[in-house]
Amino acid sequence: AYDIDFDISVTIGASTIADRLFETADMALKYVKHSTREHIAVFNKEIDNSDAILKNIQLIKKLKKSISKDIENTIIAYFQPIRNLHTNKIDHYEALARVAEDNKILQPSEFLEVVRIAKLSGVLTIEILKQTLKKAKDSDAEFGVNISTSDIMDEKENKMILDLLKEAGETSKRVVFEILESEDITDYDRVIEFIVEVKKLGAKIAIDDFGTGYSNFEKILQLDIDFVKIDGSLIKRLDSDLYAKLTISTIVSFCKKIGIKTIAEYVYSEEILKKVKSLGVDYAQGYYIGKPSSKI
Repeated sequence: AYDIDFDISVTIGASTIADRLFETADMALKYVKHSTREHIAVFNKEIDNSDAILKNIQLIKKLKKSISKDIENTIIAYFQPIRNLHTNKIDHYEALARVAEDNKILQPSEFLEVVRIAKLSGVLTIEILKQTLKKAKDSDAEFGVNISTSDIMDEKENKMILDLLKEAGETSKRVVFEILESEDITDYDRVIEFIVEVKKLGAKIAIDDFGTGYSNFEKILQLDIDFVKIDGSLIKRLDSDLYAKLTISTIVSFCKKIGIKTIAEYVYSEEILKKVKSLGVDYAQGYYIGKPSSKI
């Protein structure tokens, strides 16, 4: 026999609402799972998110119906300008998804979770890429398109992306796929294979939100990327946090040595713009530079 001690923790969600027992107990369980202190929760009005769940269900139904009828006017690409700090010109944009619903434009915070639940993330990515390629065809600028590792791993979506690039021909050279630095890449070989394939077709690669999480510099070398987008949480602290300044300076120095361009996100004032420029950052993006718009 082995003398081994085990630490066991239990998380419990309970309810006393007889006619909605499983539903309300599940709400309590989800609540307590996200709590940093509590291990047991009994359902109460503060935990009740029935309205939010119903709203999400209704939005999912509307989205699926709208997408099946008129996807181009349901999922809409907005483009945020990015300034080249060497030429002071706008020669780069980031394509950002918006959703039209009941004659209003929804922000990402209003629909991204619903899109994820409804398993429409791939549909969103493909449609934004299609609209971006159309925009890029009549432009000399480069366009960043967000892509998740799940898009890369999904064989059907992966093939659709490559087919769209092949069909676009020379226009593909103006596409930059942005991969989140915070995403957990479990299959590097598959991601590297994707990067090799899209680069053969002329597209470029950026690591988005770099500076969050573990900021793995080795990842940059492994993935053969063209741009590093410095996370906005660092940029917005640049005028008050020495650690943020040192981190940005380190990222910029590293990238310059290996020939990668840097983009500062969340540039919201002239003062911040001057500071990122003084640190040697190549591009700036943020509301001070310009807000996202469907027209450019």
